[in-house]
Amino acid sequence: MINKEKLYQTAYAFKNENLWRLLTDEQIFAVQHEDGTISYCSVLGRLGQNYALNVYTGPEGLTTYKRLIEFASKNMGHADEDPFVSGELTCMQECLSCSFENLELVEDDQEKEIRKYAKKLGINLRLPNMYACMYHMTPGVYPYLIQSEKDVEIMGDALEAGIVFSRQIHEGKIRAIEILPQSIAPSIFLLSRRNGKWEIGETKLPDVKFSYPAPQFNNELIQVKIKKLKKTETWQMGMIYGSFYVGNPSDPQKHAFFPLILMAFTEETNYVRVVHMAEENQEDPQKFLADLADQIVQSGTCPKIIRCRDERCYHFLEDFCRKTGIEIDDKGNTSSLLGFEKDFCDHMNSQAAAAGEDETLPEVMMEAVFENIRQMSDREMLSLPMGVKQAIKNLSVQGLLPPDLNRRVKKLLK
Repeated sequence: MINKEKLYQTAYAFKNENLWRLLTDEQIFAVQHEDGTISYCSVLGRLGQNYALNVYTGPEGLTTYKRLIEFASKNMGHADEDPFVSGELTCMQECLSCSFENLELVEDDQEKEIRKYAKKLGINLRLPNMYACMYHMTPGVYPYLIQSEKDVEIMGDALEAGIVFSRQIHEGKIRAIEILPQSIAPSIFLLSRRNGKWEIGETKLPDVKFSYPAPQFNNELIQVKIKKLKKTETWQMGMIYGSFYVGNPSDPQKHAFFPLILMAFTEETNYVRVVHMAEENQEDPQKFLADLADQIVQSGTCPKIIRCRDERCYHFLEDFCRKTGIEIDDKGNTSSLLGFEKDFCDHMNSQAAAAGEDETLPEVMMEAVFENIRQMSDREMLSLPMGVKQAIKNLSVQGLLPPDLNRRVKKLLK
């Protein structure tokens, strides 16, 4: 069993090996833990930018690693201009990571822990990339510090095995050229501990494939209602992870998360809306579908066709569209929605940055909603879809609107 002090000691010993000079992030190796589970290790730093050891445990972790490599290769250079791409790259990994950072990129709570152990170990933190940051990364969640005994054990095993693997290469017992990229390797090196010593063998990579969630829409009553509606509009829809996070990253009990957001743009009216934004990480997909169905039914306007801007949205809505008689398409022009997504994320980022320590993002978001309503003319408010007007009326009934807005809503939306 490895403790936190030993973990940091091992991390700095791993850093001294400079394994990133020998391997790319696709030349992975495997580590077998005491309980028989296997982790897959990828070393970052060959390009001299990010120095890290990422540890993907089991088939689930390996699936996210392979997806990351494939997605990054396919979408190289689009992250800055496409919120879907940047969100997927930020939020798709399930792994443990030990990265070596400069001070300006280190969270306050992580800095305190690193300084504590660095002092005990005699580590000079003034040198570049000397803060060994150890995080647990899981899809949609803001990275949080490794705390559990299991995570410490897995990370410790991977770092120890990495040191042994590096020395085998430096000593010429393993040639780096023998370590093929995972995409073409028939097998990879496997390190396992026997009687306190690390042994090196080989293992085949499991055949894993990534798939986006594809929820079933089983509300038959709503299906019938939507089928009966006249379908006249074309909607562009997309599903992205917000570039902002909700919650407190330092709270060990409730991890901060990047909300998953379903958006829509109506081509005929240039009307844009956030259909649903997750209130917690890994929120029930049925809540997204229920909100979409509710907006369609209450407004009485139904799309004839939904153009999906991204893969996640297409798989998410495929069953919904099939059961409600809406045509679904992933090949049409969705540039209008892309512009809205970018503006929305930029706006939320600025709102989050403006929020002080005494405010939470949801409160800031609500203020932004109130301000948008204030800026509407009476005519614009009256022309809103029925579902949106009902939502505003509900805020009034619940006493959540500021007094000036409450009076206006009561007068206009009787």
